[in-house]
Amino acid sequence: MKRTLTRFLLNSCLASVMPVLPVASVLFVATLPTLGFAQGEPQDSLDAQLQQCDSCHAPAARIRSIAPVLNGLPRGYLKEQMENFLSGQRGSKDTDHFITQMTGQLADLPPSAIEKLARHYARQPAVMSEETVSGDAAAGEPLFEEHCAGCHNSTMGRLFTRSPPIAQLNGTYLLAQLQSFANGQRSFSKSGKHKTRMVEVAKRFNQQELLNITAAIKQPLIEKP
Repeated sequence: MKRTLTRFLLNSCLASVMPVLPVASVLFVATLPTLGFAQGEPQDSLDAQLQQCDSCHAPAARIRSIAPVLNGLPRGYLKEQMENFLSGQRGSKDTDHFITQMTGQLADLPPSAIEKLARHYARQPAVMSEETVSGDAAAGEPLFEEHCAGCHNSTMGRLFTRSPPIAQLNGTYLLAQLQSFANGQRSFSKSGKHKTRMVEVAKRFNQQELLNITAAIKQPLIEKP
């Protein structure tokens, strides 16, 4: 008797719930935000933002500049750099039209859009640039190995110091960033001992040594078997 009553109650509950399930499922799916986008932020809005970014930062960018290809760079690093531009730690002393324009575009974005942009580019496969500079790679290699490789050239080093991979970036951009650190034109909105060391190391070298280090960074990519 007890077993029959239990089965009856269970079947009654299921019968009362089942007709509601399809409706509930539709309502649940309908209230989910589009995958990867904040609720209330239309996808076409982010698509427009990506088009603006891609005009300089895509592998086949239509605007010729030293802007790096962002594909495959770490999400946290990309987000932090956008925050650095917004805070004036990057780009505030630069007269380049593209940098001024980019900073203005970032200022118009909500924090959620900056996060989405960083996530988008981090998910793309890295593109390795072979563009280098006219430095002496042989002279720059020991400087790079002593002062740079520990943070930038190994998976554990990058993980521990939160440093980005740099070999994939174009040589002209890499040299410009080393010069910006050395001249005090680039800094960080979030401090840290490894970031402080980056600035200190860049200031140690003269312009020729910075050229040589950049050439050494790019040398493994331009060597052909």
